Amino acid sequence: MGLDKKAYKIGYEKLGVVFLGFLKKLYSTCQASPYDKIFFVSRDGYYLKIVYDLLRQHYTKLPESHYLLSSRVMIYSASLIDKESISYIANKDYFPTTLKHLLKVRFNFNETMFEKSQRFLSKSGFISFDDLVIQEKNHSNFVSFVMFVKDMIISENKLNKEIFTEYIQSLQINEKSLIVDIGYAGSLQKTLFTTTGQKIDGLYFIVNEKINELKNYGLKYVSYIDNTSKLIPNFFKYVQLFELFFSATHPSVAGLEKEMNHFKPIFDSINFSEKTNKVLAFLHNGAVDFVDDYLAKHKDLFFEIDTFPSDLVLHNILNFFEKPSIEEAKLFDEVIFEDNFGANKYKLITNDIEKLSLNNEVLSTQGIWASASKLLAFHHVNQPLNSSIKYTDRIDKNFELLPFYQNQTFDESQSKETIYPIFNIIINIQEEYVFNFIESLQKQFYPWYKVICYFEKEISHQTQERLIYTENISFKVGKYKKSNNFRF
Repeated sequence: MGLDKKAYKIGYEKLGVVFLGFLKKLYSTCQASPYDKIFFVSRDGYYLKIVYDLLRQHYTKLPESHYLLSSRVMIYSASLIDKESISYIANKDYFPTTLKHLLKVRFNFNETMFEKSQRFLSKSGFISFDDLVIQEKNHSNFVSFVMFVKDMIISENKLNKEIFTEYIQSLQINEKSLIVDIGYAGSLQKTLFTTTGQKIDGLYFIVNEKINELKNYGLKYVSYIDNTSKLIPNFFKYVQLFELFFSATHPSVAGLEKEMNHFKPIFDSINFSEKTNKVLAFLHNGAVDFVDDYLAKHKDLFFEIDTFPSDLVLHNILNFFEKPSIEEAKLFDEVIFEDNFGANKYKLITNDIEKLSLNNEVLSTQGIWASASKLLAFHHVNQPLNSSIKYTDRIDKNFELLPFYQNQTFDESQSKETIYPIFNIIINIQEEYVFNFIESLQKQFYPWYKVICYFEKEISHQTQERLIYTENISFKVGKYKKSNNFRF
């Protein structure tokens, strides 16, 4: 089985079930409250919006959806309004790095700001902006410097706050709006309130204990997995993988600029290699197809079942993270995470001998996929990895989502088999290929365990049928898209 089919199969069998479970929570949340707009936060909300829009095709009364451009760097910049907010960001964890780097990524320092603030270096225990800052050693010096220049920071970030506020106002967000994100502490909800005064509810896939701070601002939220769940340790053990699987592959949004009355995203650098982008495109295609198939065949069952318990929904994907095959692990051997804000850059799957000597729990706290790293310890090929825009997801000028697998222009001179995912042109699937194992269930409430029992036994067969169905499809050069409500 080739790279494309392996990735698609993982998406269909494991990630798709997760999307379906969260989609049910979102549907129930909308039924319980009179929301008029749903805002999916970039980039983790990209594919959640896509599957939500599939659900809206079956239930048109659901609120309209929008893609909300945001990132940690962007909202923190907009929140720099006083001494307390500056201190909060300065005290966020980071790896050893230069003073210059921290000031640039956390407080948007430019050359003028560096020149004006140079006189505070010696007062804070530094010699130059190239001095190393180590959180365990001289973090207090860094905080001291930041406090010396707090007025400059507030002044220089004022424009970012104003543009962010105008952008939010242009979206007409109100108290009947809901933001949807993967988690964890509700930072965007808080920033929206502190910068614009606008209260908005939040729905999160999972939350941590810091979410309770929202109550201090009178903000409400619901979560699919709450901070008392027994799943918390398992999720955060693989948090980098969950974020990788949820997220779009377009670059992170570093900020916004305004041209006339139109807002344009300022993108950060490209994240992943060409191979990684392609793997994730097939993975996401499989997950979306799973939800699409389920809703097409069993929408009544979806509406009637009260909830899809999170422990059962996450069962397959957690098993995969814990015990991938060599072939599955190799799909992700080029993934590199770069966290500018935290001054950290590392491979998801490491071949560092020193790190491999650590136990899996310790490795996981460093964001490394421990089980895959040790599995591939003798299969690594060291080679330089170049980031690529090829196979990445896109956003058009109207902020419509353009996932790679639905929107492509092909070059006839290139290998069609290499650049064309064979699953992209599946518009309608024969009914006999879609979840036959649920067909015998009556259209009434069924204990979810009766359904989940079939997943591991039958879902692989279901995916195989789908793969076989695509074997003899002839390739065509051109632009393809599914028949849905996205504009291209």
